[in-house]
Amino acid sequence: MGNNRLIRWPILLGVTMMLLVLVVELLTNVLGNVAYVAICFFTLWHTQGRKQIISITVFATVLLLIGYILTITISEPVDQITFFVNRVSAVVAIWFACYFTIRYQNALDDESRQRLEVEERKITEARLRSSQELHEAIARNFPGGWIGILDENLNYLFAEGMALNMAGIKSTDLIGEKFSKILGVGNEHFLNKACEGNHVAFDIQFRQRNFEVNVGPLLSNLNIRRLLVVAHDVTTMKETEIRLVETLEKERELNELKSRFVTMASHEFRTPLTTIQSSSTLLGMYTGNAYDKEKATHVSRIKGSVKLLTEMLNDFLSLEKLDHNNPLPRYETINLPDFLKLIVPELESLKRDNQQLVVKCFEIGNIITDKHFFRNIIYNLLSNAFKYSAADGRIMLEVKELDDKVNIRVIDNGIGIPLVEQEYIFDRFFRANNVVNIQGTGLGLTIVKKYTDLLEGTISFTSHTGDSTIFTLSLPLMPNGKEPIKH
Repeated sequence: MGNNRLIRWPILLGVTMMLLVLVVELLTNVLGNVAYVAICFFTLWHTQGRKQIISITVFATVLLLIGYILTITISEPVDQITFFVNRVSAVVAIWFACYFTIRYQNALDDESRQRLEVEERKITEARLRSSQELHEAIARNFPGGWIGILDENLNYLFAEGMALNMAGIKSTDLIGEKFSKILGVGNEHFLNKACEGNHVAFDIQFRQRNFEVNVGPLLSNLNIRRLLVVAHDVTTMKETEIRLVETLEKERELNELKSRFVTMASHEFRTPLTTIQSSSTLLGMYTGNAYDKEKATHVSRIKGSVKLLTEMLNDFLSLEKLDHNNPLPRYETINLPDFLKLIVPELESLKRDNQQLVVKCFEIGNIITDKHFFRNIIYNLLSNAFKYSAADGRIMLEVKELDDKVNIRVIDNGIGIPLVEQEYIFDRFFRANNVVNIQGTGLGLTIVKKYTDLLEGTISFTSHTGDSTIFTLSLPLMPNGKEPIKH
């Protein structure tokens, strides 16, 4: 770059020497053309700046003209033409020197400027490269997701993120590909909204992970040229939300079960206890043989209440064992007709008043099952049938073989199960709204369902309010891979 200072030591030295040459010319009447040219060349070579070079050249030209005029005026030389030609040659020489000096310094300035531009360009490129590497590193290490840039055709221009690395996808494989290559179809309407200048967010599933995707426009001169896509892995958060919902649901169910239990216990236990208390009090008031009939009645009531309490406690204990001990079936071979004959007398004790139990066993012999589980299932089904049937009703127990399974149906002529409540019938402590005045714990069918599942069977029913209910139990005759125990 040229120095714009007008007075520098080369200029002062050159001007001084040219003035001395002028004095010498006046004293000797000899033109110092070579001296002028040499001094001017020296001065121009050490002068920086176009203005200074031209100023020195003009100053030298003026001195040449002054020296020439004064010399020929004083000495009046004979060969004035030679004097003039020499002096003009000197003037031409210093102006050529001025021209080439300016050209040379301009070339140096251009070279310096180009070198500076190259250096600045290199610095800028280095900064851009560093910035790009930084942005790529940020995107590449974006935790639990990825960052992408889409063009107006929804093709990837850029994509980086840890989720891509974990999925084994190279970002270079996505460049130029459609947005839906990873995210699938069905999200185009969100992207179209983003292309209209809106920020949109939606959820997707990718490689069994849940991602929350945010898409926004990147404006260039107020036109949407690019879309910024940020996908964040929210699987853990979703799983936590699901667990919280499940926990709250379980807590709600537990509170509901507690409420049902308190309601059931306060009602079901109070009645037999009240009966026992009142009957025992009255028994203490009867003395002598004249009251034998009344005593027998109250003793029967006490026995019935104790039996009811025992049944309820057995239900609680059975369910407790099923919930916490996870019992495994002990398979053994039993002759079903003989087994039913043995437990029928026990089942007869469940009848009320003039109820009848009809057992039909159609051409079936041995089965492999758990005797204890099977007995509890039959006992609870028949207990419900007797409990909810009319006092003179008939309860049917039908047993037959069907498709390598034992098919058991329990048919009552009771009050039926309301349709809107049938989906809850196997829930613990649940009792339909039409049986609130009939004693029960709401655990019998829950126990039946658990024992049936343990035996790899199925239980279903059909019922209508005010009509009979039919429970159908289906158990395998010979469970696969189950060897019966040998006695």
